Amino acid sequence: MAEMKQILALSMNGLMITGETGEKVREIMFDMLEAGKMERLKRLIEIFGLLSVSDHLQPLSINTISGINVHDSLKMNKVLEYALQHYMDDISISEVARLINLSESAFCRYFKSRTKKSFLSFVIEMRLNEACRLLKETDLSVLQLCYESGFKNLSNFNRLFRKQFNTGPVEFRKGLKQRKVLQAD
Repeated sequence: MAEMKQILALSMNGLMITGETGEKVREIMFDMLEAGKMERLKRLIEIFGLLSVSDHLQPLSINTISGINVHDSLKMNKVLEYALQHYMDDISISEVARLINLSESAFCRYFKSRTKKSFLSFVIEMRLNEACRLLKETDLSVLQLCYESGFKNLSNFNRLFRKQFNTGPVEFRKGLKQRKVLQAD
């Protein structure tokens, strides 16, 4: 398994497979489209075998991604999964911090260092995206979709929506309807 581990490490920044190895891998991948589950698994292992002995591999980037490891990714996945499941609820930072065994201040630094935004901003963004989806796909009133997307206050929702999209939710929906009419013509 050491060869496979080495290939995975090499491929972290992208990997170009050239020459004879590239041709063989391409053929195997096309065969995999028609194959059953077990056959696809065997073919994948065959690809790793080819890559582990090939001289036809070139990294696409020599820059390494620093600060990312499997444990860190698992922590961030826990946070994102929790946020996706609970964005409509009142999410407290202490709750999320506890989820990954950090203090509130350590969690805030952790999240911001990885996303370049605060956790609260991230949750607001998720709620606004849900509001946009509801504006596009439903006929809910603005008040209803405000609550359906996780906001607890209509004036706060309107203010944040306008700040994000430079228009209010009603105007946003009207613009969507006008674009639909224009596309239909």
